[in-house]
Amino acid sequence: MVRFRDLPILQDVLASANFLIEVRDARLPLLSAAHPLPRRFQAKERIVVLNKTDRADPSATARWVEHFKHQGLLVLPASALAPGQAVTKLRRLLEERGEARRGRALLRAAVIGLPNVGKSTLLNVLARSGRAATGDRPGITVGKQWVKMGPSAYLLDSPGAVPLADGIERDLPHEVFKLALCRIFPDGRLEAVDVVGDFLAWLRG
Repeated sequence: MVRFRDLPILQDVLASANFLIEVRDARLPLLSAAHPLPRRFQAKERIVVLNKTDRADPSATARWVEHFKHQGLLVLPASALAPGQAVTKLRRLLEERGEARRGRALLRAAVIGLPNVGKSTLLNVLARSGRAATGDRPGITVGKQWVKMGPSAYLLDSPGAVPLADGIERDLPHEVFKLALCRIFPDGRLEAVDVVGDFLAWLRG
């Protein structure tokens, strides 16, 4: 998993925010987690969005939602490409948090997560804008982007945290192919033949 202490730009993003929206790929709800958060940021309110549910098994997603709820996490399954009740619920939650802070500092919600999990697409849907650049490959967002969401809240987009070579590839070498197949790793980071080989081995059980 990504270690935020190794990523100075995300340290800056976390320091700027008072609410965190951690976006994960619903197909890889554990492997696409971007944590642990540094201790001084762990007290910030956070919601975990399991994005791309349209590409995941619905029954598996439901089980993961219950799993995370039992851990005390605020979790929401969603599909940013097909906005519906889930995204509306998240927008309402942010608006309520923003209204509750009136007279104090504005709500500054940072959208964080690995590359290509749908952070910028979700931000655009929430803010009803197309200001954050998006694309079906990692690395589209290269810097922080503040987007206004109503009179009392701002959303902060951030670059995806690419897992470090001496991190996930060392600790979970047999799981890395899943990140590649979901296009979370940049193109060329892994050899295609290795990805296919690991995938076939996984299928064989």
